[in-house]
Amino acid sequence: MATRRRDLDPGVVLYAQEHLNLSTAHVRHALEWGSGLLGMAGTSDMREIETHADLGSDRATLGLAVYLHRLRAGIAALSTSKNGLDAIVFAGGGGEQVRTIRSAACHGLGFIGVHLDEKANQQHHDGRLSNRTDSPVAAAIVETREALQFAHEVRSLNPLQGR
Repeated sequence: MATRRRDLDPGVVLYAQEHLNLSTAHVRHALEWGSGLLGMAGTSDMREIETHADLGSDRATLGLAVYLHRLRAGIAALSTSKNGLDAIVFAGGGGEQVRTIRSAACHGLGFIGVHLDEKANQQHHDGRLSNRTDSPVAAAIVETREALQFAHEVRSLNPLQGR
C-alpha cells in the first residue's frame, strides 16, 4: 500500500483517460508508483505520515486513517475466513518501528480476541510478544530481514552450490 493502489473502481481509469487526457502509460505509472499512502499522504514512510498527522496535515491524517481502516478490516476478514486467529505479527517499517500503528491496528479487535498490552508495546524487541496475558491471540514484533532472505534465495540459484 506504500505506492500502489488497492481497491479501485475501474471507472477511475476511464475517467482519467477521457476527462483528464492522461495516457495509458501515465495512468499505469500513477497507479503503480504514485498511489497508496504516497498518493494520499504525500509520503510512504509511516513515521513521516504519523509526524505530519500529529502536526495537523489533512493528507497525512487521511492516509493514516485509510491505512488503519484497511489493516483492521483485513485482519478481521482473515479472522473470519480462518475461523479465528492464532497471532498477529507486526513487521516492516510501520509494524516494527511505530508503536502507535501497532496499538491503533489492534484497537477495536477485541471481539476476535486481540488484546494488546500497551506497556509491552512501548518496548521494541525482535520476536517479543506484546499481547496481554489474557489475550487468546498473540501479537508479536518480528524484524524484517529482507537482505538475508535475498541472500538465501540467490544462494539457492547458484549452480556451483554444493561443489
